[in-house]
Amino acid sequence: GIHSQSLRAPIVAKTPPAKVDAKVNQKYCNEHLLRGWFDMVDTDGSGDITFKEFRESPLGKRHSEVEARAIFNAMDVDKNNLIDWKEFRAYHEQHELPALEDVGEILPRN
Repeated sequence: GIHSQSLRAPIVAKTPPAKVDAKVNQKYCNEHLLRGWFDMVDTDGSGDITFKEFRESPLGKRHSEVEARAIFNAMDVDKNNLIDWKEFRAYHEQHELPALEDVGEILPRN
């Protein structure tokens, strides 16, 4: 089996390169934007996004059914057919989200 002490090795945070510092604010804004998207797509507020929720959201509507399914599957790391916040964030740290104003025409008007 695995020796328990090997699991207790300290996790050393790697110091990010200096150029990241300028992006800290953007990352914070990004996180905010991402959270806004996540909450908008998660229409029932369950904390998980189903494929139906994704497909019917502005994010999913921009794609064909096949593309939307492929993107959903790419996000769904643990393959439980639900996208949680961690999965959503991790995926979109690698893939640009559209700006909210770019999908403004398909957002419901308040």
